[in-house]
Amino acid sequence: MFSKQQRQVHFLTLAACLLGSFASGRESSLANCHHGGYGKHNCGHGEDAGVICSERIVKPNISTVPAGEVSWGQEVRITCSAVAGPLTKTFILQKISSSFQQTLRTSSRTATFTISKVNFDHEGLYQCQYKKTANGETFTSPLSDPLNITVSVQFSKPMLTVSSAVVSWGQEIWFICSVQPQIPGGTFILMNTKRSYRKTPPLGSKSTNFIIYKADIDHEGSYQCCFQKRGPRQNFTSPVSDSVRVSVAVRLQIPRISLSSPGSELVQGSREIVITRGDNFTVTCSINSQYPQGVFFLVFSGSNMTSNSSAVNNAASFTFPVADFEHQGSYSCVYQVTLSGRTFTSAESAPITVAVKLRLQTPNISITFPGAELVWGPGVVNFTRSHSFTITCSVDSKSPQGCFFLILSGSNKTNSNSAVNNTASFTFPVADFEHQGNYSCVYQVTLSGRTFTSAESAPITVAVKRSLLLLTSAVFGGILLLLLFVLFLVCLIYRKRKLKLPAVLFLTQRFTRENGGNCEIKYEKSSEENFS
Repeated sequence: MFSKQQRQVHFLTLAACLLGSFASGRESSLANCHHGGYGKHNCGHGEDAGVICSERIVKPNISTVPAGEVSWGQEVRITCSAVAGPLTKTFILQKISSSFQQTLRTSSRTATFTISKVNFDHEGLYQCQYKKTANGETFTSPLSDPLNITVSVQFSKPMLTVSSAVVSWGQEIWFICSVQPQIPGGTFILMNTKRSYRKTPPLGSKSTNFIIYKADIDHEGSYQCCFQKRGPRQNFTSPVSDSVRVSVAVRLQIPRISLSSPGSELVQGSREIVITRGDNFTVTCSINSQYPQGVFFLVFSGSNMTSNSSAVNNAASFTFPVADFEHQGSYSCVYQVTLSGRTFTSAESAPITVAVKLRLQTPNISITFPGAELVWGPGVVNFTRSHSFTITCSVDSKSPQGCFFLILSGSNKTNSNSAVNNTASFTFPVADFEHQGNYSCVYQVTLSGRTFTSAESAPITVAVKRSLLLLTSAVFGGILLLLLFVLFLVCLIYRKRKLKLPAVLFLTQRFTRENGGNCEIKYEKSSEENFS
């Protein structure tokens, strides 16, 4: 309230304003009135005026606790302070450019407005004022200076997990990013050095998942996640999570290998196959793969020879038109694919071992001897002992150079002879009984350090007989010996008869004298009886 002296001054000044020529009628306070000085007037009672005295109302002060920037969810206290005395007042807090307004009636000089959980809706400029009533009239203070409230967000570091640190090409990858505390309406961001993924979960969710449905090499690398909340003025982002690393593995199936050749069944590894020299054969590599644009390599062990062919329908064939000894060895398949600039190679397939054999013709056999035509086996030949004979072995002119062996069955005797123009002859100058038997030919060739032997030819049976002259001489000699033997026997018998005759005669003679009979007759008879 004004003092007595102040009220007098106001009154005199008001009088001067009302009565003097200096008042304009537009003055808002007594201090704005011009006058000729205190105690000087030119008015009478007819010009009296009434005056109502009031105090001057100034704008209040506004402040916050905490001061400055506040965090999301924090409690904020806004205090409005008036200079006026202890009359009952109504404090009003309002937000500029908003319908937000709060009132508080108190007899104190200050009023505190509380926002229990601040959010981005509470950001902005605030002012306050107060109203009070005196002598039935309401007086309103000017608005306070504006107070700016800024809301910030403090996030904890999110946690990132992954379904597997190593995944196969084409598989799914799951990432889960979670954060505390939860700020409704935020966005999770998953990122690596190549790309980022954003996802806004439903309100109230503390985490979200990110799914990569078909992993490829581009998805390899380190991943981190963060949480972001959009504010009225800016975006607030959490610290990034610890990184997790994902490796994308290309697991290639081991290829299959098979081999086909004319006259033989399809052979699949791991096995050994014998192929005739000169025949063709084909090795096929195949695989069940989700990476179809690869290349097959045919690896020949023990050599640096490697062939490659692009896969068509997950298979590739390698053809060898003419098999030769240089093609002998183990073959295996390898599959290779390039994805996103990186090359992946499978393990080797099971091996197929190729052995090349030489197909030798079965030799022909023939025999010649004096006085006879050429005889081809199989057959039986008889000729006279001590004659000469020649056995000839032969093969086709296309056969490689080799050696012939003449085999006598039932004996360990084997003669060999190098082929000349694919033929070899074995001569026996004097045929004897030891040369009898079955003869056959075998052809043998050595190529690339390996020896190949043909089957035995058809046999020729040789039978040796004695000569006719010798046989005749033998027969004649035998007859002569027989005759000599018979003559010897005759002579022997005759001699024996002569030796026995005197005794007979003597006996006969004695018999005659005693009996007094005919001797001659009796001799003869006796003689006849003794020789009978």
